Amino acid sequence: MENNAITQRILQLSDLWSQEVKDHPEVRSFIMMGANLVEYKTIKGFVMFQASVEKTLPDTFLLHQRPFEGDGATYAAELLQNLHQYFQAFNQDASLVKEYGGKILWEYPYLGKSAVTQQEFISALTTLSATLKIDGKHSVLVIALFPEQVSDFDKLVEWVSLLTAIKIPSTIRLLLYDNTEARMYEELIKHNSTARYIKPDLDIPGAMNQILEETKAQKTSQEEIDIIQFQQYLIKLNEAATYTSEKDLLFYKEQCCNITSRYRWLQREAIVYFFVHNFYAYNNKEKAIESINKAIQLADEAMHKGLTDTNQEQFHYRIAKGNLYYFDKKLSEAASVYKSALALDAKDANPMMLAGLYQMLASCQRHTESHKATASSLLAGWELLSRLPEEELKENAMAMFYGRDMVELNDPELKKHESFMNRLWGNNWLQKIRNSQVYQGYTGAGEN
Repeated sequence: MENNAITQRILQLSDLWSQEVKDHPEVRSFIMMGANLVEYKTIKGFVMFQASVEKTLPDTFLLHQRPFEGDGATYAAELLQNLHQYFQAFNQDASLVKEYGGKILWEYPYLGKSAVTQQEFISALTTLSATLKIDGKHSVLVIALFPEQVSDFDKLVEWVSLLTAIKIPSTIRLLLYDNTEARMYEELIKHNSTARYIKPDLDIPGAMNQILEETKAQKTSQEEIDIIQFQQYLIKLNEAATYTSEKDLLFYKEQCCNITSRYRWLQREAIVYFFVHNFYAYNNKEKAIESINKAIQLADEAMHKGLTDTNQEQFHYRIAKGNLYYFDKKLSEAASVYKSALALDAKDANPMMLAGLYQMLASCQRHTESHKATASSLLAGWELLSRLPEEELKENAMAMFYGRDMVELNDPELKKHESFMNRLWGNNWLQKIRNSQVYQGYTGAGEN
């Protein structure tokens, strides 16, 4: 594996895992926490590295990424079936068998079953660990559950809670992921002494800065060096916004803008003001609006001058401005901004983004405009969504919540589409999302 800043973080996670296992031998389920997508990918990278031939730990890591579609029993059966198929394929490869020293003859006990209980799941993994000659003293079998998609987080947490409550043998450990803000498994951790959070300090901004420094050293022209210097300042600016240091924020904003002004990099300067808007969004709405207006002005100017062939930023910054008003419950102002975004050229725009815009506009109009205007916006967005393949809609939570808004408006024109929604998600789909914890967070401003 190439030695770079990200690799160093993966090796750091390997050392952290070793220390946690040593300090807490009684723990059977570890949950690693990350703050964002980059940290999630780094943690998953650690699992993939330890599952490869380059691994540095004695444990046997197996990564499961199949989607969790709301049924833990089916999810567990799919995982076991995938493992069974993997070892069957392994035994067909003469070079792998020779390298390992023989075939892996695991007798999978639940052939033909499409669902297994938590106890059956652990029992099957126990027989697998025995087949792999894992004794629980020198190494364990680590099952990393990292579903790429989750249709119902409540059901995932419920299934994991029941799974971790079972007595898990010393030959097996479970590894899961949680977001530092969501903290889905916090209640599980409180009530289960064999489950524990691991909270790594990955310093991703430091890693990115290290990579940029190495790249900058290879550049020769001043403009190339300044591009990288700008990126480094932008990382520092984002850090300052995250850790609420206004002094640092304004310093790095000035450093960034000194470079963007030198080359008239309108789009890069717009990003700077977008980050500044993020900082002020929760503590100074006036400055937040001022900053996002500047970002919009720069993005519009870049588009007008032909400096970009996409108007994605024009949409993005207007949505951000609309959201400032929306979550401040200034719904008339929010609606006006969302309308200005929808007035942009939508030829190359993402249909899902446009549908989301119509949904936010309709949410405002329910309180500020007529029933007819609200229905018209929802219908316009649904027409965009309904052009997507049905399979894609089935797996899309946003489309389901959109359908909820349409049904609950109780408009005859919108109700015509309810039978199609029932075909997509089943007859009880509306009740299912109302019972979800995600529901309350998704309803947004005005849905009290």
